[in-house]
Amino acid sequence: MVGSGCAEYRTPRPTDSLQAFVEEAVAPGGAVHTDGWPGYERLAKRGYRHRITVLQDHEESPAELLPRVHRVISLLKRWLLGTHQGAVTRPSRTAGGADWVAARLAEDKTLPGMEILRCAHEAGYDGGKSALYELIRRLRPTSAVPVVRFEGVPGEFSQHDCGQVDVRYADGGTERLHFFASRLKWSRAVDVRLVPDKRVEALVRALLRAFEAFGGIPLVTVWDNPKTVVLARQGDLIVWNPVVGQVALDYRFAPELCWPRAPPSRRARSSSSSAGSSAAYSPAAASTIATISSGSLRGGSPK
Repeated sequence: MVGSGCAEYRTPRPTDSLQAFVEEAVAPGGAVHTDGWPGYERLAKRGYRHRITVLQDHEESPAELLPRVHRVISLLKRWLLGTHQGAVTRPSRTAGGADWVAARLAEDKTLPGMEILRCAHEAGYDGGKSALYELIRRLRPTSAVPVVRFEGVPGEFSQHDCGQVDVRYADGGTERLHFFASRLKWSRAVDVRLVPDKRVEALVRALLRAFEAFGGIPLVTVWDNPKTVVLARQGDLIVWNPVVGQVALDYRFAPELCWPRAPPSRRARSSSSSAGSSAAYSPAAASTIATISSGSLRGGSPK
C-alpha cells in the first residue's frame, strides 16, 4: 500500500496472529518487508514476495532500515499520547462475554457474582474476576424503589409563612421587601406575593389571593408560628389573632401550627386554639372543619 498504513491489535499468539494480519492487509503476491523475526518465515510459502532485513546485522537504526513502518509507529504513539493521554489498554477479556452474562442474569437477576464466575470458568473464561464482576455490575438489572409521599391527599394541606429580604438596586439604593409564601403540600405548587408589611391585614389578603391562585381552599392551613398570626402559646393552647380566627371560620379551613423546633419534615400538629374573646376554637370544632368533604370546597379542591 502506497501512502497509507494500517494497524490492528492482535491477541498474544505471535506467529498465527501476525500471519493472519498480513493475509488480511496485503493482497496475495504482494511484497512484504519485515525484520528477521522467525514468525514471518511462512510468508514466502503463502505466495508473498518476502524481503527480510535482519536488524542486528546492520549498524543503521531500525528507523533507518524500516523507515515507513517506524514512521507509522511514531505517529501512532503521538496520537495515543495526544488524544488519549496514553490511556489506551488492550481489550478486556470480558468484551465478548456480555451476551453470555446478560443471559445468566435474565434467568436469575439475583444470581451471585461468584456463581457466575464459576460458570464462566467452566465455559472457558480465563480472565480476571475483577473485570467479570464489573461487567456483572453493569448488566445486572436494578429495581427502582417506589417513592411514597406522606403529605396526604390533594387539597388537604397548605403551608404558609412570611419573610423579608434586603434588596440593593443598581443605583446603590437599598430596600427591605416583605413577602408571603404559600405552598400546597401534595403538588408543591407555590404562590409568593409581595406585601407592604407583616401586619395581619396584609397577610390575610395574601392568603386569600393564594387560595384564588390555587383554585380552591384547602382543609387545613399549616403555619410556621408567625407572631402576627399567633399571639401566644399557653401550653397546648394556641392563642390566634382574632382576625385570623374569624377568617378561618368564614372560609371554613382549620389553621394548625408546626411543632416548635420541628425536624425538617415539619409535620403539623392538630391543636386547640383560641382567638381571644371574639373567636374561639375547640378540638371538636377544628375536627369538624378538617373533615369537610372536598365536594363542599368553594372553587373545587386544590391540588
